Amino acid sequence: MNDEGFTLVEFLFVIIILSILVMISFPRLTGIRDKANDTNILNTAVTFRNFMAMYYQDNQQFPSSNGDNEYNYLRENILIEYGELPDISKHIREDEYTVDNASDPKTYELEIKSSNTDKIYKIKPNGINTSEN
Repeated sequence: MNDEGFTLVEFLFVIIILSILVMISFPRLTGIRDKANDTNILNTAVTFRNFMAMYYQDNQQFPSSNGDNEYNYLRENILIEYGELPDISKHIREDEYTVDNASDPKTYELEIKSSNTDKIYKIKPNGINTSEN
């Protein structure tokens, strides 16, 4: 009789143990990916805020609203002269941009809702606020 190799029962036992380990670790890996995507949104928000400050410095006002897909509109049509902003549209559930160039001081707000988590990012001239929905 040849005693080399694994029996079918031993092989199935190893597969069951590996399956259990994968089931335990999968939710953690998914959470890590969502946090990485949210970190990407936050880093982009900082860059966006800097570009808006440069735009204001040059024009003495903030860009007007387009009404649809605000982040991409501003990124592709207005702020491109100050550098490249990442395309985070796959991480954005919705966004809303409001601007008030009539007030003193002039102000804007870009609200981005993450498609991965319940986080909402509010970008303003004086900072970035993060909240849970």
